[in-house]
Amino acid sequence: MCLINKTAVPIKWFLATWVAAACFLLPLSAQPQDGTYRFTSSKGLSLQVIPQPGSRLCAAEIVVLTPFKGTYPGISQLTYENLFNPMLADGHNSLLTVLGRLGGDFSVINGGDHARIRVTFVPERLNAFIQFVEKLFTFTDFSQNRFQSSTMYFGTRMRRTQDWETLVVHQLAYRHLFPGHPLGSSLVTRDTLNRARLAHVVTYFRRNFRLSHATLIIKGDIKPYITFGLVEKAFNNYRREETALSVEEPRDFPAGDVILFHTGKNQPMRMFWFKVIPPVNHDAHMPALVTEKVLFGMPLGIVFHRAALAGLGNIRIETDIQDHARFSVVCNTVFRLETEHIHRFVLLARSERRKLALQNLDRKQYLYAVNYLYSRFKVNSAAFANDLRLKALENLCQVDAGHTKVDQGNFEQIFQQVSLDQVNRLLRGQPGAQPDHAQDLVLGDVIVITGDAEQIAPHLEMFPVTTYRPDW
Repeated sequence: MCLINKTAVPIKWFLATWVAAACFLLPLSAQPQDGTYRFTSSKGLSLQVIPQPGSRLCAAEIVVLTPFKGTYPGISQLTYENLFNPMLADGHNSLLTVLGRLGGDFSVINGGDHARIRVTFVPERLNAFIQFVEKLFTFTDFSQNRFQSSTMYFGTRMRRTQDWETLVVHQLAYRHLFPGHPLGSSLVTRDTLNRARLAHVVTYFRRNFRLSHATLIIKGDIKPYITFGLVEKAFNNYRREETALSVEEPRDFPAGDVILFHTGKNQPMRMFWFKVIPPVNHDAHMPALVTEKVLFGMPLGIVFHRAALAGLGNIRIETDIQDHARFSVVCNTVFRLETEHIHRFVLLARSERRKLALQNLDRKQYLYAVNYLYSRFKVNSAAFANDLRLKALENLCQVDAGHTKVDQGNFEQIFQQVSLDQVNRLLRGQPGAQPDHAQDLVLGDVIVITGDAEQIAPHLEMFPVTTYRPDW
């Protein structure tokens, strides 16, 4: 969900008193490391400030770990609708009012086990942005009218959003891969809409949106100590009882199933192949990415190349990755695959994965994958907000371990340290590939196929298939 709005409030003259008090109490960790000033407020909020003198804009991201999955599935998505969607029915919403003063666009990402709120604003409106942060964690303007609107017209609004089918595909895959876990509880059904109550939304919000669960990252032409002082001032009267953060770790990932998602009559077919791999700060993460690129990458990927030789048509494959606290999820999306070729393509891909585990990866394949991943990272590094993406990953991974490998300063070393031997040992599951033996290369997988169910179903008789039709 992406929303856009505008404006600002001046910093008050007595801010200097707060800054002086904040500086007196600053932890030693506030000193800059890799150009980042790190603070922890007296109320438990982690703050990271990346000064960028001369920048015309500030980019900010709030990362909130959300381990409580709610009373019913889908409550997380309804909560974010009630907090941030300006299309809902009447009722005062202080969050949208304050965001209206900032002048930039904002987006809200429901990550399942975490939420990421991204906001862009001009440096002169830093005070208004901190007011937004304060309103977010002390929000009380829940409205029965807005809640009823969020349930009555959910399906209509969903189908108007850009690429809503892909959003539902990810929710279907996560519900299958992570049953009983917060990540698997985001799919909204008609039963959810009928049974949900405003109290469920309020409970989900209050249990998850706590300062001790959150990190605020800001990059721009701002002063770190002044920013910390504003945060301390904003939450001076914050009284919510804090609880220890406990992120649940899912186990027993299912594998090999197919979900058929009916998106409409005569709709084109797409295949989404999801695989769970170790998290960013795990030694096996980068070798797992290298393996996926060697298999599914274009134009030299093994699966892509074999499919072309087998006459499966002019297919196209795109790879995406989603990072979470305990693992990452790779999605290979296959376009232009004919329905009659689904069975052959799946068998071919699974066969090539098994063969890859039985033989050594050659150096040409290895260099192709590593160079692609590295060049993609370098290109992304040019983006102004890239530091925020890396810091967000850092905070997700800190749930798992006391250190992380995703600082921008040593990210390049990750690529340099991924050796061909390490990838081959990981593929064969040999000792030493993963020092803690905590996770396998692929922890689980599921295939979601979208399109006209009546046309596709006859070609899936060889697979265990679950068909999904949206009931909203």
